[in-house]
Amino acid sequence: MAPFGVFALLADTAGTVRLDQLAGLVFYTVTYLLGAAILGLIVIPALLSAVVPRSYGEILRQIRPALVLAIATTLSVAALPFVQRAAENILDGTDCVDSEERANVLQTSLSLSYVFAQLGNYFVYLLILYASYVAAAPLRLAERIMVPVMTLLSCLGSPSATYDSVVFLSKWLHLPASVFDLYVETSAITRFAQVLVSVSGFYFILAAPCRTASICFNI
Repeated sequence: MAPFGVFALLADTAGTVRLDQLAGLVFYTVTYLLGAAILGLIVIPALLSAVVPRSYGEILRQIRPALVLAIATTLSVAALPFVQRAAENILDGTDCVDSEERANVLQTSLSLSYVFAQLGNYFVYLLILYASYVAAAPLRLAERIMVPVMTLLSCLGSPSATYDSVVFLSKWLHLPASVFDLYVETSAITRFAQVLVSVSGFYFILAAPCRTASICFNI
């Protein structure tokens, strides 16, 4: 029944959005998708390739099953076993040999990454900026400074935490209640990019610390 629900959400948005708002809505959605793709498929794998002795292409090949599963299900948690296996494959053949220390670091990093590495959650910040522009409610200087901090704190946790975050930030900034409806409606599209970035974040948090820990253990 999910496709019918998605159709209903998008149909409602398409039937109620004003023409003068359409360009802004398209800009927000495209910026979201493009930014998430660049961060999840280029920036994070490139940073990881600088930490572990694997090329950018090898890292993408290792993480591809996790990304495909996460995007297909829009559930970042479903990709965790594949992320762990991909991290182990990256670390195999390096000086970070399979050991109790490596297993402990992987398990600890896996647990922490699901809470702290949900990078896709923080794209709520982009929504708040867009909603502020549409509502003609420019943020004051203090609010501009605090919004990134409040977004970071309120979006910790699973992807579903972002819904509560949108409600909280909207009320705090006195934005229209329709901001939440906008987030729900556009999430039918943006959710795919959200989990993509989060899974890439899991992968980085999993592989990089174990590599660093291995160097320390060898020293």
